[in-house]
Amino acid sequence: MEDKGNLMAYIAGLIDGDGSISIIKENRAAGAKYYPCIQLSNVFKGMIDLLHDTFGGSKKIKSRQSHSKKIQYVWCVRGRESCKSVIDSLYPYLILKKDQAKHLLNFIIECKETMNMHLKMQSLNNSCLVNSDSIVKQAKKNTESEIFWSYFAGILDTEGSFSIRKNKPSWGCISYKYNPVIQLCMASFPTMNHIRKNMCYGSVCFPKAKTTQRGFVYKMAIGKIDECIDTINRIIPYLKFKVESAKELRNFCLNYTRINHKQNGIPVDELEFRENSYQRLKQLNSGEIYKPSLIDSEARWGDEAQA
Repeated sequence: MEDKGNLMAYIAGLIDGDGSISIIKENRAAGAKYYPCIQLSNVFKGMIDLLHDTFGGSKKIKSRQSHSKKIQYVWCVRGRESCKSVIDSLYPYLILKKDQAKHLLNFIIECKETMNMHLKMQSLNNSCLVNSDSIVKQAKKNTESEIFWSYFAGILDTEGSFSIRKNKPSWGCISYKYNPVIQLCMASFPTMNHIRKNMCYGSVCFPKAKTTQRGFVYKMAIGKIDECIDTINRIIPYLKFKVESAKELRNFCLNYTRINHKQNGIPVDELEFRENSYQRLKQLNSGEIYKPSLIDSEARWGDEAQA
């Protein structure tokens, strides 16, 4: 049976990634009505089932939008007692949306159905996406906390990806390069800082993203083979919806053969293995929401290139 603390940390990662905590305003004949709402939408139906089985609430298929290529499913909890139960369980593990959770809890306990409470929640939700700060110094070694790795797995199941980047041959080489990458893209940095405080792997950059309020996102990538293997080994017990992609990338890294004489090309059997792994991961990842502006950026990672 899964440890409850690890499960709550994992779900906190889901909420920080794709969830929302809000106070909804509903106009009625007798005046405006305000009520708490916790919601998450995702292409993985199993994720919605997990949340529904854990906390109750409602679940449905999201209305198809013109730009959406995948069916999205929605889990939602409304009502004071139901939302309080969710917040009480997740609050110790939330990072990005801890302030929103605290404000919603105050709203529920104090029973102040006012416009100010509604507007403050809107402000908190906006500020977490545009706040300014600095990236913290990275940890010198990885934490052994299961709570952290559970949370990190939740974030990766929503905002992360496991892939192989295929690059054209560089000068002096005749074969394509295949590099592993575990990647996380988010519009805000509190979670990135939390990760950097607990993990010594990966590097961060700031690619442009027109869909975000600041015009860029925070993007973390792990590209070293040994680091990819260790990261996957640590999170695989907690991942639930990108397990096959993670295992395929780990298999690629474990069986990757470094070639020193690149000018002679890569042996056919090794090149075939790399290409097959690349194609399998593309197929596995096709069930997720594809974000070409983020995942296929031209950013170069200093520690990523492999022979």
